Amino acid sequence: MNNKSKFQNPRSFIFFESTVLFFWDFFGFNLSFGLAYLIRYGEFSFYDIKNYSFLALFPVMVLIFYIFDLYKSHSKVLIARPPIRTIMANIFLGLLASLIVYSSGSNSYLMEFAGRGVLAIALGLYTLWAAIFRFYLGIWSERHRTNYTWLFVGKEDHFKKLIHYFSERPDLGTLNSILINELNEEEIKTKLGEATGQYLSGLIIDENIKETQSLLSFLMKKRLEGLRIFDLLDYYEQFLAFIPIFVIRDGWFAVSRGFILIHNAFGLRMKRIFDIIVSSIMIVLTSPLMLITAVLIKLQDFGPSVFNQTRVGENNEEFILYKFRSMTVNAEIDGAKWAQKNDSRITPFGNFIRVTRIDELPQLFNVLKGEMSFIGPRPERKVFTDMLEKDIPYFNLRHLVKPGITGWAQVNYPYGASKEDAIEKLQYDLYYIKNYTFFLDLVIMIKTIRVILLGRGR
Repeated sequence: MNNKSKFQNPRSFIFFESTVLFFWDFFGFNLSFGLAYLIRYGEFSFYDIKNYSFLALFPVMVLIFYIFDLYKSHSKVLIARPPIRTIMANIFLGLLASLIVYSSGSNSYLMEFAGRGVLAIALGLYTLWAAIFRFYLGIWSERHRTNYTWLFVGKEDHFKKLIHYFSERPDLGTLNSILINELNEEEIKTKLGEATGQYLSGLIIDENIKETQSLLSFLMKKRLEGLRIFDLLDYYEQFLAFIPIFVIRDGWFAVSRGFILIHNAFGLRMKRIFDIIVSSIMIVLTSPLMLITAVLIKLQDFGPSVFNQTRVGENNEEFILYKFRSMTVNAEIDGAKWAQKNDSRITPFGNFIRVTRIDELPQLFNVLKGEMSFIGPRPERKVFTDMLEKDIPYFNLRHLVKPGITGWAQVNYPYGASKEDAIEKLQYDLYYIKNYTFFLDLVIMIKTIRVILLGRGR
């Protein structure tokens, strides 16, 4: 193999890039506050502990930058490149940091250091520091990003599905193939030998390849020579963060790792305690907003403000879900229909509360009652679940856990309402059920904030 790159796959490059950005931010954050204090007062003591109180704001900055997707130099959201979003993020940071500083008390170290103009000067300097670096890192990234080359060996129909995702994710690189539909073992080994003579980021093998002992022996030899080999299912899970239902079989569920949420009593109790605490706090904090929303919906057409609908929950049990009404009063006079993009039944104010997720706030009461969780697969209506369970393998598995207000599918897949969209979202739901951790729940909550602020997913 030759031309071996330091970054063997997209994840290693993104990790390197994110690490560089994090440490650059940490250095720049310290430098900006030090210079701001020096500009404001003409001196800076390295030995005075209060002069490091500003570090309490650094985790806040990292969280805001993560929400604005600023730890990937190539990402582009709402037509805004990282330098522009850096400015937007620092506006949010300025508001939140001001609130923290001025509520810390007049005698606090933070107020003593960052008050009286230091905060404003520091954030101005830091905005320039972070935006300029992200601009040039983006240029460097485009020039040096490795052209990852993967080789798929397997069935043509599986290749077509995989290449579709590669076309949507240019950062994954290029995908070549050896299609085995009409090849014998010797032909496959010959083509593999020719292809693996060049450097590859990795080899992706279909399930049926593992059924042939001579091919397995050949692949084992190549792996010992340094070639990275991925099972097709593992590749989807590791690099695309979902589980493709067209690949999995019953036997895979029997032996695959994960799915701890289903039988982990302690984990389920902790998840429930978290739901109760957070839903109670959010009901109190958002009650004025919910009251105003209810009044505005009522004044719009004098119809009901809250829309009650039967949904299917954990263990296929039905419950009444609460939402602020975003459609006209007689939206389903002709029967149940999925909401479509630019649906004419959605009112102007209804469109606003759907985009901002305000329409979901009444579901906090569903969470408090134990019918839903904060994080989980979105609950569907029985008329739809009955139809989808007939057509989509393993669709009923999403009912193994409580449905959620938001979920892994909602933060990773754009809005859609069709059988094809249901299949895509199921694949993300299965990933969540299989790989559940409390940390994954926190990631989903943060990504949900990003969705709301930047208009991604649904």
